[in-house]
Amino acid sequence: CDVLERLGRDLELFALLSARMDEGDDEERGDLAPRRRMVLARLASRARAAGNHSEAELYEMMLDSAE
Repeated sequence: CDVLERLGRDLELFALLSARMDEGDDEERGDLAPRRRMVLARLASRARAAGNHSEAELYEMMLDSAE
């Protein structure tokens, strides 16, 4: 996770975190949830900055449902 984050590979990081949360127990999901929310926020921000408003809205909806 740290390597993907340093490389700015947020889509891959989001996929990895989501998979680990799906397969993990409650404790692991609790540990990973804040990091996944940060990735979603970055993805939404970058999509909006690139003019991809529908993509940004998708990430924001996912972020809202995660909270």
